[in-house]
Amino acid sequence: MAEASVVATLRDAISPELIRMEQANDNFNDSLDETQRQAQQYSRRLSQLLEGQSRLQTSLSAARRELREAERAFRATGDAMDEARLEEANEEYNRLATTLSSVRQAANDTRRALYDLTEVESRRNGNNPSPNPSPDSAAGDSLLSRLSAAGATALVGDLASQAVGTLATSLGGDTMGSYVSNALSYAGMGASIGTAIAPGIGTAIGAALGGLGGLVAGTMEEYANRDEAFKSYVQDSVNAIKEERASSIQNGSVLAAQREQDALAFDQLLGKGVGASYLEDLRELSADTPMTYEGLTDMSRALATGFGDNPERMLNLMEKLGDAGSAVGIDESGMAEMAKSMSRMESSGKATLEYLNIFQERGVDVIGILSDGLGKTQGQIYDMISKSEIGGVEAVQMIENALGDMYGGAMEQQSQTFAGLSSTLEDMQAELDAASGEGYNKIKTEGMKEEIAWMDGVYGDRMKEINYAMGAWEASLENEKQKMIRDALSHVLDDDDYKALMADGSDDALAQAGEMLAAAKVQAINEYNATEGAQLMVQSELSLIETVRENTATNNAYWDAGYQLGEEFSKGRAAGMASNLHAPSSAAISGAAAPYLTASPYAAISGASSPYAANLKAHAYGLERVPYDNYPALLHEGERVLTAAEARSESRGSAVQIAKLADQIVVREDADIDRIASALVAKLQDAMLTGVP
Repeated sequence: MAEASVVATLRDAISPELIRMEQANDNFNDSLDETQRQAQQYSRRLSQLLEGQSRLQTSLSAARRELREAERAFRATGDAMDEARLEEANEEYNRLATTLSSVRQAANDTRRALYDLTEVESRRNGNNPSPNPSPDSAAGDSLLSRLSAAGATALVGDLASQAVGTLATSLGGDTMGSYVSNALSYAGMGASIGTAIAPGIGTAIGAALGGLGGLVAGTMEEYANRDEAFKSYVQDSVNAIKEERASSIQNGSVLAAQREQDALAFDQLLGKGVGASYLEDLRELSADTPMTYEGLTDMSRALATGFGDNPERMLNLMEKLGDAGSAVGIDESGMAEMAKSMSRMESSGKATLEYLNIFQERGVDVIGILSDGLGKTQGQIYDMISKSEIGGVEAVQMIENALGDMYGGAMEQQSQTFAGLSSTLEDMQAELDAASGEGYNKIKTEGMKEEIAWMDGVYGDRMKEINYAMGAWEASLENEKQKMIRDALSHVLDDDDYKALMADGSDDALAQAGEMLAAAKVQAINEYNATEGAQLMVQSELSLIETVRENTATNNAYWDAGYQLGEEFSKGRAAGMASNLHAPSSAAISGAAAPYLTASPYAAISGASSPYAANLKAHAYGLERVPYDNYPALLHEGERVLTAAEARSESRGSAVQIAKLADQIVVREDADIDRIASALVAKLQDAMLTGVP
């Protein structure tokens, strides 16, 4: 009994301590589990942040390129749209840069948190060694040390990625920088993963695989950038052609309309039926000289009052005035002024100093010309001018002759300069535009006449009645709305509370008075929106929306043109390369396929003008369904084409037809079953290989 008492006493004394030790051990294990859980969370978060950082670096590179292109476009044009594009690109670049900086900071904070966690756990393990560590504890400690190493490796890798990536971008541009940054970033992530699995060899293998993945990512990023550049080039080229075509028609329409008016005007100035041929001569002169068509028409109008009876002389005078202007550097407006001077002298019969000074002020010495022509000194010429002793017609003739002798050929020399060639090029482009405009205006004129006739007829009268009624109805609704607002405001203005607030005059009182007016106006608008007229307007608009939607849905062609264009613009280099691979050459069509193209309608495929030539397609991976009748395709040896009935039968899942093995099958032993099965398999295989049912 004494021994039992001692045992019981010892048990009572030791049990509480054992319980405390067990609880402490459980708490330690729980703490270790929580530490491992937190470490795993930090590791996953770090991996996500590094992946996001890589994507942001890619986006930032693309944003930097867009910003540079926008800057170049704005410097080249100074257009408001390009300025808006530049501002948008700058905002996007700054947003991405700020986001990338935040993600980098978050990644660094996560690394530090992971490092601190492992340090705390390491110190706790060092201060509280366990003589008999559990397997879980040992595994946890190993995991924490690996994660710690992984965090350090990732930190070094990220810093290296940033530094070396920046240097590579500076040295070799965005593409090289992207390759290097991706390689280092992915290598760092791979090293982190490898370190967590097997420090040492795992780190090296992970870094190598990560670096290889980074190079692949860089390659894909470069392809994506090139693909975007390709798509932008295609879209810009198509849009440029469309804009050029639209601009040509628009400018040409204006030019053609102006020339039509010019023809009518010069018929009045030079005589009926003369205007069109004279303007044709002007266009030829414009194309051969630095002078523009507009400048020549201005000079012609100035000369017409004095020389309108002699269009040929007008052309000669303009050529000589053009030579003089080119020689002394006079613009077209100055030449038009000299033409006016000659016309006035010719029509008035007087050579006044006012008319002659127009030449003198522009560097053409007509006083010297008259002096040489009349054999007088310049002083005598001035005296004769003051006494009106020189006739205008005589002066014009002498000036005309002298200009040809003094400045002949100056325009031809000027036409070979950069400015002259630019002027000639503009004239030639104007002629091309005018051709588009003439065709457009001719057909459009017919349509405008028909539209005018429709508006001027019975249907136009009916439309006037409908428009009048609609306008009156909308005005009545607006009047009703304004009346309800006025009534509501009047009610407030007559209210005693409002008057008291206005009499108070304090800021708070005035603010309350203003709120009363605002509330009354809002209430009036709400009440108007509930009126029958306002609801009828809403129902009318809803009905219009429903009608347009239902009608548009009846035919895809009504609405999906823009969608189709967008889809085509979204295709990149791969689509272009695939088209080139699938497009058969003319030699292949006219050569290998020629024996099969003799029957109509395919006999014309080898012809360049045939519509089938551009549509022949090779289907290396088969064709699920022939899209339409007479679909042209290139077939190859060994291929099989099903009829429509056979294709439908296959689609329904019909079985392969196999000829019967025998009239009667007798099973005498178990081996017969195997032989029958083998024969069936052989038949099935033969049917699948030969395609024979």
